Amino acid sequence: MQVSFSVSPDHGRSARLDTQIDALGGEIRDRRKHARRLAGYVRTQTRRNIRKQETVEGAPFAQRRDKRDKRAMLTGLARTLAIIPRGPDGGVVVSWKNPRDARIAYRHQHGVGEEWGPQRAARAYGVPDYKARCTRRQAKALLREGFRLPVPGKGGGRATRRVSVMWLEKHFTLGQAGLVLRLMRTGKPKGVQEWRDTVPERAALGVTAAEADRMCQRLAKNVLGRVPG
Repeated sequence: MQVSFSVSPDHGRSARLDTQIDALGGEIRDRRKHARRLAGYVRTQTRRNIRKQETVEGAPFAQRRDKRDKRAMLTGLARTLAIIPRGPDGGVVVSWKNPRDARIAYRHQHGVGEEWGPQRAARAYGVPDYKARCTRRQAKALLREGFRLPVPGKGGGRATRRVSVMWLEKHFTLGQAGLVLRLMRTGKPKGVQEWRDTVPERAALGVTAAEADRMCQRLAKNVLGRVPG
């Protein structure tokens, strides 16, 4: 009988739980109950890790790429983490029923990247309205990059002047702002056509060896407490 963690299998730790369930014995119905209880402990601990924004080992999560974004990470995955029956022998999996959630969790658990291109990005996020007004974020980015508006100078020459975020929002479209930003940053009018999106490792799913031992002890006490004297 297996108690497995499909996102981050840790054979040493899951073996502790498997051994404990086997030692308790009983019929398939009893082993399934034990497995679900241990899986419940693992799910609770994983949700606690995410709530505290810590890995299994207690280290803080790696920050977002945009360090100004202070929102908590993986909270949606904590809500959808499930205990899933597996096979006729009473085994369970602590994982996600939704394949998309499972894929996202796997990437964060292991720090795995994915290959992207314009077509995949369009399927995932849709195609922007490039004729819409530029966003405030784009306007601020343009000013950080040193954008100045070209204007006629004295004697028929050219000059530049500073503009505000509000001016850019009013006069630049989404497409224009994106093009100017790309030219300022890369010198190229066309963006990259292939890129790898890699996230930092944030291993929240699972338990430490010490936690696995404590879970086994709690389960054993619970079972023995129900045995008639």
